[in-house]
Amino acid sequence: MNLDSLNRWLTLAANIGVLIGLLLLVAELNQNSDLMRAQIFNERAAQGIEQFMVIADSRELSEIMSTLDNGNWPEDVSSFTSLTPSQQSQYRWYLRAERFRIENLLYQQLMGILELDSGPLRSAHGIITRHEIVNGAGGVPRLRNLIEDVEELHLEAGL
Repeated sequence: MNLDSLNRWLTLAANIGVLIGLLLLVAELNQNSDLMRAQIFNERAAQGIEQFMVIADSRELSEIMSTLDNGNWPEDVSSFTSLTPSQQSQYRWYLRAERFRIENLLYQQLMGILELDSGPLRSAHGIITRHEIVNGAGGVPRLRNLIEDVEELHLEAGL
């Protein structure tokens, strides 16, 4: 009987140890999830800062943006057509980079990695407008699909 009683106590202690281990694992996973979200937010901020600094550091891009802003772009298309062919090409590459950045943010919202935020949606609609003026209609199907999916998430969340 003594050996049987000892065996039961050891089994109970082992089960309690497993339970404590599982609780510690859940706590660690939550901590890792928080760290991952913080890292993603930091990367998102770094991307935005880098993009803004590229414009600030680039005389050419600053001139392009100034011309477009002063010309009421994109409502007034003549501000884009007033750019030199080289400036138009540079702006197209900038617009493509911005599109990829916004697609990434929307995809992360869709995956539940980033909180739902209407800022990237507004930017995405603006990118589509500018992209269609610069490159013609229908050239951003992936962005359109992401916008629809994220807008549906926003509606489901009541945003």
